[in-house]
Formats: sequence, C-alpha cells, structure tokens
Amino acid sequence: MTSSASPTNESLASGEEPIDSKKLLPHEFWWRDHQPWLAEKGYMLRPRYSPDWEPSWKDHQFSWFFEDGKFTIYPQVMDATRISDDALVGLKRFSRKVHPHETAIGLYFSSEPLASHPRNRCAPIYDVFDIPDTDGEAIMVMPLLREFWDPRMKSVGEAVEFFRQIFEARLLSSPTRALDLTFAQGLQFMHQCHVAHRSVISIPDASVYQPLNTRFSVAETVKDPTL
Repeated sequence: MTSSASPTNESLASGEEPIDSKKLLPHEFWWRDHQPWLAEKGYMLRPRYSPDWEPSWKDHQFSWFFEDGKFTIYPQVMDATRISDDALVGLKRFSRKVHPHETAIGLYFSSEPLASHPRNRCAPIYDVFDIPDTDGEAIMVMPLLREFWDPRMKSVGEAVEFFRQIFEARLLSSPTRALDLTFAQGLQFMHQCHVAHRSVISIPDASVYQPLNTRFSVAETVKDPTL
C-alpha cells in the first residue's frame, strides 16, 4: 500500500509539536466518522476509531503499549479486520477522478492468470467499493503488509517462506542483491504486462514484503501459532 506525503507526516517527522495520542489527529476523524459504515461493509476498525472511544491507558504513561494508543500517519491508509474471517487488511482511500486507472490495473494483477504468476509481486486487491456522498472516492482493500524483518521470525514456517522467496531470486551470493533482484523481477513483470509503475523506489533490504497475521499493537506476536 502506498500513500503520498502530507503536512501531517512532515510535522510528525520533524517533531515540532508533541502528539497527544489521547486525542484523534485531524486526519483520523474521517475514519472515526465512517467506522459504522465500514463495519456494515464487513471491515472493523480498531477501538480507537469507535465513535464513543475513550483511551484505555488513562492510568499508564506509555500509550504506545496499547492498541488504541497508536495513531495513523498517512491519512489515506488504515488497518482493519475483515469481519468474515478475522483477517487483518489494509484500507486505502483514493479518488477515482485523480487516479482513474488504479482500480483497473490493480484488479488486472489480482485476477487470473496473472494473480498466480510466480513473478507477480503486486499486492492483491480483495475488494473495492465506493464511498457514498463523495465526488468519486472509493476504498481499496488489500492485505496488511510489513517489512520482512519486523517482527522477527519466530516459527519455521515463516523462515521457510522467506527463504523460498530469496531462492526464487536465484542470486544467493548476497542477500541484499537477492532482494534487489526479487524486486526487479516484479517490476519487470509489470513492464512485460505493459504497465508502468511511475512511482517506484527500491530500498535494498525492504523491497520484499510479506503479509503477517499480527496484531497492530504487538508486532512481535504471531497471531496464528500454526505458521
């Protein structure tokens, strides 16, 4: 999932003003106001975005240890739980007028035969639905993705899947180069399908992402013990 920079991001990064996590940031109000509607669509936001939310850490000075103490940085992106199967997903709010081809391109790579292609590195799109009473805005649902090193691997299944992707790159002389090649293969695959990303950046040790069943507040804990 991607999101453009915003003044909120810059202020958070610069540290000019301390953030009071007991209060919603301005860009979080939209998600709180639409929480009941998203629940009707099948996606539950964290307790922080419930209309009647109150901080759960009133007697604790470290809000970061509490799930509802974590605020979002990017206004367009939010984590959620899919009610039907308790899967963690990412929600992206976007404008069809500003990005008229985003849905079609995303669904193109999320549909067969491209969806199961071994070189397809695109995050799959689970669902897309319009936001009522807006000028062409919509919500895109994708898996919740994380960098491969966070949280640390704690099960054999996670390690096996990681090395499977590395071996797939077929360049084992350097882990960093293998990750770079995996990234490049995905980009080349998009180009061969006549799609240009036009907003891509290569970070050598963060170019391979994997969806993990983790709670947003406890990144070190694997939710599914069978992995």
